[in-house]
Amino acid sequence: MNSLAYGVNSQTITFLVPSFSIDSDLLNYVFTNKNNEELGTGDIDLSTETPIYTVSTAGGKGTSTPDQLTLASVTDLAPGDFYLVANSREEIIEIISISGNVVTLSSPVPYAVPAGSELKKASVEVPVPYAVVQEDLIDFYLTVTCVSGGKSLSERIEGYVTKNP
Repeated sequence: MNSLAYGVNSQTITFLVPSFSIDSDLLNYVFTNKNNEELGTGDIDLSTETPIYTVSTAGGKGTSTPDQLTLASVTDLAPGDFYLVANSREEIIEIISISGNVVTLSSPVPYAVPAGSELKKASVEVPVPYAVVQEDLIDFYLTVTCVSGGKSLSERIEGYVTKNP
């Protein structure tokens, strides 16, 4: 189970989307407490969250630079960003540096990424429900659900409140 921290003075929380959401643009999320009581809900339309980046030169496993991808554009990309590789496999990658249109990743991609593959942002920011702040919870849960391939898939993420943001 993934976990995430929420600072009490923050109005939003950022989390990595489940890798199975690569084929879906709409995510639903529900905040709950330990007793599974609902504290807040929302939707995320991933198609409007960020531009999609296109790989212009094949990379990943089997290339001389498996930890690098060359993109058609790097506008708005930044080190520390997380992306989903839209390919035959789902993989979340972290960008550690950018030089020209070449991005270096935190680790090699364990499969071939052909030219034309797309990257979709894997971290999203959502508002924290007032109930999480009001109840001064020590911990909470965030369940993220999407429909992919005709199936409803979900992942429960454990969260906790940090008193010193």
